[in-house]
Order: sequence, then C-alpha cells, then structure tokens
Amino acid sequence: LSLIILIYLVYLIKWNVDSSKNEELLGKVAPFIENKGNPYRDLNKNGKLDVYENKEESIQNRVEDLISQMTIEEKAGTIFINMIGVNEDGSLMEHPTFSDPFSFLMGSSLEMIAKKHMNHFNIRASHDKEKMVAWHNTLQKVGERTRLGIPITIATDPRHGVPDTFGASIYTPYFSKWPSPLGLGATRDSTLVYDHAKIVSEEYKALGIRVALGPMADIASEPRWTRINGTFGEDAFVNAKLTAAYIKGIQGDTLGTHSVAAMVKHFPGSGPLDDGKDSHFPPGYQSYKGGNFDYHLIPFEAAFNAGVSSVMPYYSVPKGITSEDVAAGYNKDLIKGILRDGYNFDGIICTDWGIISDIKPFGMMFKPASAHGVEHLSTVERLEKIIAAGVDMIGGESLSLELANSIHSKKISEERIDESLRRILKQKFLLGLFDNPYLKSESHLSLDNKANITKGIEAQTFALMSQILAEETDNKHIAVLSGPNLAKEIAVSSPTGAVVASIDPDVVSSVQNVLHSDSFRVYANSDMLGVELGGSLKNIYAIIAGLAEAMGMGHNTNAMLVTRSLTEMARFGVELGADPMTFLGLSGVGDLIVTCSSPLSRNFRVGKALGEGKDLDMVISEMDQVAEGVNTLKQVKAKADELGVKMPLVNGLYEIMYNNQTVDHIISSLMLEEHGLDVEFAAGRPQP
Repeated sequence: LSLIILIYLVYLIKWNVDSSKNEELLGKVAPFIENKGNPYRDLNKNGKLDVYENKEESIQNRVEDLISQMTIEEKAGTIFINMIGVNEDGSLMEHPTFSDPFSFLMGSSLEMIAKKHMNHFNIRASHDKEKMVAWHNTLQKVGERTRLGIPITIATDPRHGVPDTFGASIYTPYFSKWPSPLGLGATRDSTLVYDHAKIVSEEYKALGIRVALGPMADIASEPRWTRINGTFGEDAFVNAKLTAAYIKGIQGDTLGTHSVAAMVKHFPGSGPLDDGKDSHFPPGYQSYKGGNFDYHLIPFEAAFNAGVSSVMPYYSVPKGITSEDVAAGYNKDLIKGILRDGYNFDGIICTDWGIISDIKPFGMMFKPASAHGVEHLSTVERLEKIIAAGVDMIGGESLSLELANSIHSKKISEERIDESLRRILKQKFLLGLFDNPYLKSESHLSLDNKANITKGIEAQTFALMSQILAEETDNKHIAVLSGPNLAKEIAVSSPTGAVVASIDPDVVSSVQNVLHSDSFRVYANSDMLGVELGGSLKNIYAIIAGLAEAMGMGHNTNAMLVTRSLTEMARFGVELGADPMTFLGLSGVGDLIVTCSSPLSRNFRVGKALGEGKDLDMVISEMDQVAEGVNTLKQVKAKADELGVKMPLVNGLYEIMYNNQTVDHIISSLMLEEHGLDVEFAAGRPQP
C-alpha cells in the first residue's frame, strides 16, 4: 500500500506540472464584437466578424469557413470523442483520484482540449446537479479559450433507468425514472416512447448534454447477451416503430437548437452474438443465422427515415457478411457499401469506444482493444483503416497527434478528413453551440420534476400528479389548475377563465392573486380530484370529436358527443370519489367545449387525422407536441373495466385505435344501445 501511495504521489507531481503547461497553451476568452448593432463572440479573437462566427450566415458557409481556418492538428482533434472526468466539486478533472477509481481510465481535461485539440466528450458523472452545470460552463470556457474557440459537445450513455449499479447505463438520481428499453418495448407503445424521449431531451439539455449515445436498435435474438435490456426486444418491427419514436422525441422533426442529437447503435444489429459473448471482449463474433441479416437492419432503416443524426457500428465481426471478416468499425463494406452507398446516410458515423488502443493505466492491462479481426495491425495502421472504411468519428480514443502525423505524411488525405469534418461541424452548428454553448445557472431547476415522471396519470397506479406530488414531497400546499386554456389564445390576451382547486384555501387565494389579470380570471374549487380528472379525461373525448369532424358528422353529433362525454366523465369521477357537479364547471364542460371543437386542440387534431385515414404512429411522429389523450385512453379504459364503470365512448375509441374496428361499426353499436337517462346526477346525487 505504501508503494502504491508513493507511486501515486510521484505521478501527482507530474500531472500538476503537465496541467500547468497545458493551461499555458490556452488563450483569452472570446471578446464580444458588434456588427450592425448585434453582439457576436469573436471566437478566433481577430477583432472582426468571421463567417463561422456569424449566425446570419448559412450553416454550410460557416462550416466551410471554419474548416479553412483549422490546422491539421485541430482537424485531427475534432475527429475523436472520449470520456472526460468531472470532479465532485464541479471543477475540471486533471488527475485521477482514489475516491473515483474509474478516473484512472480518463485523461486530463486540459490535455485533451488544449494539447490534443479535442472538442467532443462523453461523461459518466452524476454529481450534484448544480455542480454539473458549473462544470459544464467551466469546460465551455476552456473551449472558448482555444485558438478558434470551438465549443465542446457533450454526450452520454442512457441515464433514465432505475438500477443504480455500474454498467452501460448511468444512474442519475435527479433524472426521471423510466422502465428499461426492454420494458418500454413490452408496452409496444410508440407514443409513450416518444413522450419519454422528449423528457429525456429536456433533462439532458438541463446539464448541457447534446448527444445521446442511443437508442439501441439491436434485436434481442440471443438471450444470453448481457445487453438485451438495452434493446426494445426481439421483434424487428416493434423495434423499428419504437426506435423511430425515440429519435423523433429526442431530436424533434429536424435537428436544431431544441434538439439532443441521437446516435443509433449498434449497426448492423448486434443481437446475434455468438454464444451471447459480448464483443467488448474477444472473440468478438456474431452470426446472422438462418439468413436473417436483413431482418436485423429493419430498425436501422426506421432510424434513417426518422432523420437520426449519427450511427454507431458495433465491435463485432459480422461473420460471412462482408468481403473481409473485420469488426464493423473497420469494415468498409458495411460503412461505405451499406451505410453510405446503400442507405445514402450522410450523418455522422462514429465507432464504438476503444477499438484501437489497449487500456493500460500505469502500464497495467485493464482491457485489450476491441480490434477484432485486425489484431495484427499497429495502432497507426488501425487508425488509417478506420478512416479508409469511411468512419467520421472515433470513440473512446484520443489519438489526435497520431492522426495528424498520418495526415502530414499523406497516408491519410486532408481532403478525406474534411469530408468528415463537414458532417461533424454541421451538427455542432445545428445544435446552436457556436452561438451560445453555456447554461444558465438555474437550468438545473427543471430537474427533479415529478410532472415528468407521471405525465397526467401514472399508468401503474392510476395516481394523479397532485397525488404523486403529495406522496413524494410531503407537501400539503398543492393546487390543481385546469380549464379551457388554449395557449395561443392566452398569449394574445383573449379573455380566458380557469379553475384552481386545493384543500388549502390560502393556496387557492394565492394562485388567484398571482394569475389574475385583465384577460385571465381564476375561479375556485375545493374538489382537486374532480378538477384534475376533468383536465385529463377531456383529452380522450377531444380525439372522438376530431374523428367525428373528419367524417363530416355535423354539429348535432358534436353536441351529443360533448354531453355524453360529460356524463361519462361524471360517472367515472364519482366512482373515484369526485363531486359530479365539478364536471359542470370550467375543467369539465368548459374544457370539453374547447377541446372538442377547436383545431388548436392537440387531441382534436389527432382524432381528425385518424378520421382522415392516417396511421396513429404516423400522426404522433408528425406532431411537435404531446397529445395526452392517446395514453390516457389506455389507463382510463383499464380502470373503468376494473371498477365496472360503463364508458361506451371510451370503449369505442379504444376499439378504433387499438383493435382496428371501423368508426362506422362503433357509431352503430353506440346508437343501438338501450335507452338511458339524459342527466344522471343532480345536486351531487344520482337521479332515481
């Protein structure tokens, strides 16, 4: 033990000296300059507005201008992405510590940025969220101090699972908790996965994470593979649907400043590993038995159609598929032949981590390189083969000096590197990092968001958001706000009413005082359950009204649907303990009138699109907002069946959306039901 401590202290002196030298390689922070009355960051500190610094220029022009100013060393550094450490206090990790054994596998932050010119990193840390935000801004300041001020792109493996053990996912206590991808796959619910991915995107951005190393589009065809819990399951078509939904949710319809870029993995599908042996380690083979290679490509095709920005090939050698048995990251037939030429994919192709170099902290072998099929090649030869195969980025390596030497010696052409830089830098510009890579100090406040966990009604328990808040926070000062509140109309100050409900009259009064204005009036109610149920249930009936609208059923039908919807809402609410009179207010009939008639209603638009013959998954993927009624329908039907509550409209819509029944058939069965009462409740009591 004493010898280990002594060796560590000697290295610590060296690390501190090296850190000081690397600090000296950095320049000043970028000053602001003004152009036509607008401030811009002078990233290269030359006193003028360059094309790449000008957000008014096209991204293509900005990319080309930046590449023209980069040295070979700066170009080489941009090709690599590797792990970077984060100290618990939010400072840069410059040397490993015994408190974090994993830090011994990571390099110095300043060395990778200032000396090796790297500007892409993935993180595994999940320290206090305030410290993570501070670290991110400190790191971006280092990037700004480089010669060209190129911002840093941060990536991560999945973080939204429940297990807190070390592995391919990273436990982050303040992120919302979700089932594993295998659990999500069991739901076969693309809407749920889309909603999940949108929340993942918002929580990642709160910490400055802009690239998700996922989703896994692999098919779980080998049950002994230890990573099948990261897949959506064994069905290629279910995987395809959910993979596309995740990408649409996390990126949006197009990649932009609102996005987290997705990196789908592991091309060409790494489910069929021989004997289930994960190819992080030898022997690293997989076989597509029964001629099923094309079947494993189906989820990736869905990812390409969804606009995924990046693809990661796996470690394995796909035996017998290509002209040479080498791992996917080295395989020109896969990268150039299938990905580039076959699918016309023009996004970033990034290798999996550590396929070139052995990991040897203090010279001791920790893990051999996953260089399957090219074990005989030297480090530089492996590097050159990867670039020749058509890869853009290399993961888990920091070999920028070696790559620069290969470019200088003409073994790799600078023009070939420029091809990859165009894709890599385009993503950086699209994400908005060149214009502002920094986080607001309060960005972490969006985390620990219980609403993100529940999204209306919790599927497993049918708990409402207010109930989960009360359970999780022990806070009794909770209120529910609901009503016919279309955001676009509120934004232009159209007179609007809402209802606030709470068991605490002081909370009600406070909300009324805060929100009241010339155009917004807040009414009071003490029935929290009824108000919150009304706000959730009306989304179901808005879908039904949209269907009726698409089929040209007219105002009579709409009026009948609204009133019968009101009856069902009250019937269901009373069974759960709500006051039926609540549904005659703003969160019931008021919300129904708006959502069942306005094209501004998301759920109404979903119903109308379904009535026009569109597929549900297509409708959801084309929306840039969440239509809550799609998920609420499943939960309400299950609960109504459990309680024995008669809800013919809910049952009918469920049959249309999930059991392929025709609208005409359902309408006919509803109209031919036995006669019932018009009004079932009066003054809080059922009619005799």
